[in-house]
Amino acid sequence: MPSELYTLLLRLQGPLQSWGESPLEVRQTRLEPTKSGVIGLICCCLGMRRNGCYDPSSSYRDTHITVGKLAKLKMGVRVDRQGSLWKDFHTAGAPPHSERIVHSSQPVRNGTWGEYGLLRANGKGIKRTDATDQIEPVASSRYYLCDASFVVALMGAEGVLGVVRRALQKPHWPPYLGRKCCVPSVPIVRHSEQVVMHGDLLSALRSRPWFRRDGDKIESNPIPLRSVVETDRFGDGAWVENDVRPSYASWSRSERIVREQTIEVRVERDPLGISFKRDEEPKRQKGDWNWRRLRRAVTDKGKCVFCGRPAENCHHITYRRWLKEDIDNDLRSVCGLCHQALTQIGSLYDVGIDHVDPLAEGFRNVIIKKRNEICERHIRRHTRRHHETL
Repeated sequence: MPSELYTLLLRLQGPLQSWGESPLEVRQTRLEPTKSGVIGLICCCLGMRRNGCYDPSSSYRDTHITVGKLAKLKMGVRVDRQGSLWKDFHTAGAPPHSERIVHSSQPVRNGTWGEYGLLRANGKGIKRTDATDQIEPVASSRYYLCDASFVVALMGAEGVLGVVRRALQKPHWPPYLGRKCCVPSVPIVRHSEQVVMHGDLLSALRSRPWFRRDGDKIESNPIPLRSVVETDRFGDGAWVENDVRPSYASWSRSERIVREQTIEVRVERDPLGISFKRDEEPKRQKGDWNWRRLRRAVTDKGKCVFCGRPAENCHHITYRRWLKEDIDNDLRSVCGLCHQALTQIGSLYDVGIDHVDPLAEGFRNVIIKKRNEICERHIRRHTRRHHETL
């Protein structure tokens, strides 16, 4: 079996991503990860610097993996969530006595070594503000993809992909999705992920299910997803991408042929998502819930089980048996103040599906303290409003 049939799947997901190719004032982002960006992410995990040399403390320096070997890997991208485009207006400045590089990649010398900024229109000197005579900051507009998710398939030699898998699981430097401010929110390569054989990139992208979230409306299973895969020849829907970096020490790039295609992918629940299955909850009928609350209030004689005031709410001490019919033992009748205190304590301690039981002795002092804080805050707020109206 040829080594080109070995593939490794990566999951690129995070709050922000940016896969641009322009270092100028307006830094756009592609709608899917570029090959240059993915290889740069791998080089960061390997501990490889821009000049191609490894960091002396990197444990991968003896693997003999170079940027050229990584560039020979074929890449395919599946767009699980396109995300939304977000623009950030950014300014950069620095003390004038530090050696910096301007946009033209050349140091500007104007009296003091290392002054940098925007050149004047005539090319003589650096722009300065009229009010303070300070160097004008360099302004740029940067674009990001918010809440995007991609699956990347890399195909190549088994030995190279094995090193890449190990580096992504135990990186030398923290990885980021295009820019250093874009950190991944899930593991790029799971520990159970292995280098496996597939016939082509499309087969590899189909093998990973699409992970749905709570609240997603699924019209069909499997669902169609857009993919951009690398190919060897032109055909229907193929074009040329100039996003392969033979070396990160320069801005030179080489071309590759890619093709867009829609694939069918099965739908599964995200194993890294929350375990509460919202779409499988029984529909809460208002009449049925009122009957449950009334039945529990009769059991508690219409009084709060904590302070003895008239009961106004029904508190859940756990949601573990939410799908069961008999949940009366999981309910407690409480007044409005106690219910507010119990809710805030649950959020503070992050109790999850097991909430605070007002009858538990261990929480009694905590509930009393939280009740007093709520009352004091309520008094201060209304006192301030009273003085404002006078």
